[in-house]
Amino acid sequence: DVINHVISLENLFNESYRTLRPNGKVIVFTPFLYWINESPHDYHRCTKYMLEEMCRKNELSIVVLESYGTWGDVALDMIFKKFTIRLSFIFLKAISDLFMHDRSEPKKDERFPLGYVLVAQKA
Repeated sequence: DVINHVISLENLFNESYRTLRPNGKVIVFTPFLYWINESPHDYHRCTKYMLEEMCRKNELSIVVLESYGTWGDVALDMIFKKFTIRLSFIFLKAISDLFMHDRSEPKKDERFPLGYVLVAQKA
């Protein structure tokens, strides 16, 4: 969950490939529709297309590349971060529990992902 704080994704993926053993895996979680954090060291948001391209350029095969979250998760995440008053938190937590009670099957919305998970493997 920190690759948005790395200036050069090219170097990150290049070094990941260089240091992995054969069949070694790199696991990446990255935010997408997410607030700016650790300012001024929040440099970019990766789409799944950027992650695919970084893997292709660095000869990593994709094992898993999936989005996580829906527009509702994005909206609630923004609301939680905007309103930090305890009472608001309790109220919003109750609302989120109503809409997000069943997490047995992860919900996704490719148009409004909260983020991505990538598992890539060195051949």
